[in-house]
Amino acid sequence: MMKINDNALILTPSLHISGSQSGRKASTVKKNLFFCALSLTAILLLLSGCVTACAAVPEEPETLPIYSGVTMTANGANVELYSVRANNTHRWTTQTQYLCDQIPVGMFDMTGATPVEITLPLDVTNVTVRPLSSGITAQRNGKKITFTINEPGQYSVEYNNNIKNTVLIFANPVETFSGDITLETGIYEQNFDVPAGHTLHLKQGAVIRGSVRLNSGSKIVGRGIIDGSHLDDWVLIGHKATLPIEMYNASNVEINGISIFDPNAWTIQILDSSNVTIRNLKIISSRCNSDGISIQSSNNVTIENSFLRTWDDGIVVKNYTAKDSHTITARNCLLWTDLAQSLEIGVETNKGKRANPKIYDVTFENLTVLHALHKAPISIHNGDNAEISDITFRNITVEDYQSGMGDGWNYLIDITNLTGGAMGGDPSWTNVTARGSIHGVLVDTVKIISGKNPSARFDSREGGSIYDVTVKNLTRGSTPLDLSSKAGANCSITFE
Repeated sequence: MMKINDNALILTPSLHISGSQSGRKASTVKKNLFFCALSLTAILLLLSGCVTACAAVPEEPETLPIYSGVTMTANGANVELYSVRANNTHRWTTQTQYLCDQIPVGMFDMTGATPVEITLPLDVTNVTVRPLSSGITAQRNGKKITFTINEPGQYSVEYNNNIKNTVLIFANPVETFSGDITLETGIYEQNFDVPAGHTLHLKQGAVIRGSVRLNSGSKIVGRGIIDGSHLDDWVLIGHKATLPIEMYNASNVEINGISIFDPNAWTIQILDSSNVTIRNLKIISSRCNSDGISIQSSNNVTIENSFLRTWDDGIVVKNYTAKDSHTITARNCLLWTDLAQSLEIGVETNKGKRANPKIYDVTFENLTVLHALHKAPISIHNGDNAEISDITFRNITVEDYQSGMGDGWNYLIDITNLTGGAMGGDPSWTNVTARGSIHGVLVDTVKIISGKNPSARFDSREGGSIYDVTVKNLTRGSTPLDLSSKAGANCSITFE
């Protein structure tokens, strides 16, 4: 592991084994070997007990596999398209990693209007660029798609009426990053522990194949990638979860600008932590339980301007320990949910089995779900006995509503005060069978642009109560949605 202590830089290299052919590497078994490129001044500072910046460089620069058959340029310059695993299935199975597809993903920094050209291996009959709010109209000519991106953001280019035919584009703003540890282009098979007050900077082309632990006052920033494609799914016999980013009892933590591809379990774990800021994060996950951002017994968390394509909950808030989750905001993000819920509170709301658990002051606003394909985009599942209150879902757009595919449920909104088994899930999701309450909930301005006609569920039939819930301004296309008939037992819902 590479770690910066308070007064020293510690490197722990290990064995590198390689074969060669014409002076090039033919095969490798490479573990944790790199060196620190230090100037004479930096060496003197380290010897004197001062911490300075370090650029860690892999022995041989490598990068992720490049997608073949599709090419892209931005403003006339070639953009490498990474080949990233994505999961277009919508039924739970432990064998899901063998059912996935590879998709092309391109990343670049931009200022001003940027023309993009994509060349495909087949003729293009139609094309859609999402989010639709970007107003991008693409032109097609044979195998070419052309359009202009006017501002930084994340975009999905989908063609020939098949979402498997997708090119994802992460067009980043031009920013300057720095850090105590700087990783240059290359693959690092290494775990990183970033101590208090320090920053891990991933330059463009830097790829970590390992886990990053963030501590109080630490950051991970840049244009690099954390990749889990070399790992088998954690649910398979003999394997374990390797979480790309995790934090425990940490405060004042920042994640900014990086991408995370194909973790073998859930992606970001925020446990017993506070004052966490996540900006311009890009996640593509495809394996079992590969939630995007899992907030567990944490508070004062802000997520913004990020992209989450996940094969489990996109953003999920839970109670795991002796602390309550509260004061959480997610805004101005894009989600693509292949499995489970997009914006979820629950199911584990009192895994620590403590007295008077609460989850409160959670806001999801100005969010776009590009594709809702399995379960509800908007959900609260009080699987234990928590008091859940002051929850807001505001200005949520679902561009393509297809929930209910595979073994999913056709619910646009799913608010339940039920045990895991009663809600249709796994009984093990419930740790306390006594029922709690859900109140002070506002669902305001939810728009389905296209897709099937949705249903909803409000259910507290096992006890407890759901009350003081307001649902208003729901539309599908230009037609108002009336879900008032879906209020179930022990529920007091106002529909406007």
